[in-house]
Amino acid sequence: MRCLVEDPATFAVTAGAWLRREPVLHNVLLTLVAERLSGDVPLSGDERFVRVVDGDATVLIKRFASETESGLTQTS
Repeated sequence: MRCLVEDPATFAVTAGAWLRREPVLHNVLLTLVAERLSGDVPLSGDERFVRVVDGDATVLIKRFASETESGLTQTS
């Protein structure tokens, strides 16, 4: 298994299909990525978008929020 930290644009491409398989379950994370890409919400310096992959398969996706936010982290 490998842990990949990605910028929002790469994350949207690499994790997007996986997240859209269950859009209701992953609605918050999909919205957060879309807001960062559109520029509606600026990306904080501490914010990270992470994928855990096993071979070619994505097995976990997580967003680590900055400490300046309300402490929200989203796990999918």
